[in-house]
Amino acid sequence: MTDIEALDILHAQGHTAATPDPNGSVRVWIQGSHDAVVVKTGRELHELAEGKLSFDEIRERREDEALTERCVRPIASNQIDRGGMSEAMPSSD
Repeated sequence: MTDIEALDILHAQGHTAATPDPNGSVRVWIQGSHDAVVVKTGRELHELAEGKLSFDEIRERREDEALTERCVRPIASNQIDRGGMSEAMPSSD
């Protein structure tokens, strides 16, 4: 299955999708709501279209990825991490 075929299936199911972006993701709006989920093109998009993945499962993946990204991102030596918010500290020079 191609990404275009997967998008066609999602459209036939009543969902709306944006044009896939160059970063390899596409925003899909859930039928009957104003909610959208960012779906990775390729396998994830195909599994969503085939019913092997749900929108909730993909939403959980994005939340987990965001949490992981916040926990492992490097902090510059002149910054203090305040629960996901970083503040630059003034330099001593």
